[in-house]
Amino acid sequence: MADTVAAHGRRAWRWARRNPVQSAVAVLVLAGAGVTAALPVSPASTYSGCGYGYDGTGYATGYGTCTATTTPLQPPAAPAGATSSASGTSTTATGTATVTDGGTTVDATGAGAITLAQFASDPQTTAPAFNSGASYFDVRVAPGSTLSTVVVDDCSTGAGTAADWFDPSAANGAGAWEPVTGDPGPTASAGPPPCVTFTLTATSVPSLAQLTGTEFASGTPQAPATSLPAVTGVSPASGRAGTAVTITGTGLTGATSVRFGTAAATFTVASATTVHAVAPAGSGTVDIRVTTPAGSSAATSADQFAYITAPVPAAYREVAADGGIFDFGGAAFFGSTGNIHLNQPIVGMANDPATGGYWLVASDGGIFAFDAPYLGSMGGKPLNQPIVGMAATPDGGGYWLVARDGGIFAFGDAAFFGSTGNIHLNQPIVGMAATPDGGGYWMVAKDGGIFAFGDAGYHGSTGNIRLQYPIVGMTATPDGGGYWMVASDGFVFAFGDAPYRGWAGPAPLAAPIVAMAATADGGGYWLVGADGGIFAFGDARYAGSMGGTRLAQPIVGIAAPGR
Repeated sequence: MADTVAAHGRRAWRWARRNPVQSAVAVLVLAGAGVTAALPVSPASTYSGCGYGYDGTGYATGYGTCTATTTPLQPPAAPAGATSSASGTSTTATGTATVTDGGTTVDATGAGAITLAQFASDPQTTAPAFNSGASYFDVRVAPGSTLSTVVVDDCSTGAGTAADWFDPSAANGAGAWEPVTGDPGPTASAGPPPCVTFTLTATSVPSLAQLTGTEFASGTPQAPATSLPAVTGVSPASGRAGTAVTITGTGLTGATSVRFGTAAATFTVASATTVHAVAPAGSGTVDIRVTTPAGSSAATSADQFAYITAPVPAAYREVAADGGIFDFGGAAFFGSTGNIHLNQPIVGMANDPATGGYWLVASDGGIFAFDAPYLGSMGGKPLNQPIVGMAATPDGGGYWLVARDGGIFAFGDAAFFGSTGNIHLNQPIVGMAATPDGGGYWMVAKDGGIFAFGDAGYHGSTGNIRLQYPIVGMTATPDGGGYWMVASDGFVFAFGDAPYRGWAGPAPLAAPIVAMAATADGGGYWLVGADGGIFAFGDARYAGSMGGTRLAQPIVGIAAPGR
């Protein structure tokens, strides 16, 4: 693009020489008396358009057919993407060329030759927006010409008070429209018709040396046209509050709000065509509308999201230290390592939101993927401290592993946002949770201290509270506005917008609590004990457990599909 902009004046001229027939290009060629025009020529021929023959003393005007006895000059082609104006006439042969339909006049002082081309549309895709009366034109100085002053007087109807020129060397060679400056600079007359006049000299901007092939625009500058954002698709198109939704469309850069109906959602802008959001509380079918500084997207059938209001399904799976998987309710079984000899025990698991499968992680960082993509592991690599947990990205394209010292290992599209690997901790890390958009994560220590990274917000901790029992796990709310922590005695600590729904006491437990998981809408949670016993709170429904069943290895984690 930059090369085309910088040189298109010359390229257009070469194109014209190879193609002697041009149509509707309004061009005027001016030469001082007795000066041979130093412009490319071609044999006498018929032109469909406007051609002018130079006879040594003036111009013979022949519109439509130019077959004068003198050698005709080939009009330059309009820049690519531009539409040329209808026609033009030469008023004199002493230094003035005029395109009548646009009212643009160029006066040249000194011997030389000038070509003037008028365009009806903007020939530069990077031009600023001008009003409907803007005039775009091209001024060229013939090679070898000598000029001391060029005065441009543009009287296009509706022209305002500004003049800009396209500088192909600006913006690191990409080219850009810049104001015409100098002394005198552009001046405006009230009209009628209103005119913009500016003088080009060796010291003006642009200078005479920059004039060849230079494009100008005059008019009333307006803010660059900005398109309203548009939503062209949502995935998934239905779900509960707390569902991670990918919004696709156009013009989404700079989004300031995302609304599901009238409810505001938390979101992250991934690109001009993609936004990740978390469905807020709602009901029925609503339009997802994105707002940017340009305005809000229009409601269409493509942006609709249907809330599922049926009871939260009872679905969860437990994992044991040997990788044995126990599914309950609607959770599907995809495999386990229960019958495989492991180098190190399993310490955690995470669901794949994309496939419904899951990953298991061992204390040496080894990963076992079941109906989920294998994206790498720390198995066989030296670790300062053992791995204690993991979390997945919302699209299932990556996962994080967290070590006992808070070291973070990111794989796939999981980004690294920081760690406590080089920080002295009062107590070791015991678990982690990711934000709904995958833009951050929390780590929790055994004393309940919270460490937030990326877009994960700090909502409180128990780091400065003396606990009777250690913290063993955490999980976040669907919108990332809060989180829960659970201690080994089953006591739950709720922070931010995480609602407290109850705890597993005060009756003595058959086995200590080892992990927790939240429902998809954040209205409840499950706690699991080392014996596989399940405690359900809020809208989390009980669907069975391994409590009372003889296990080969203790339970170490729980995960709920959809989270």
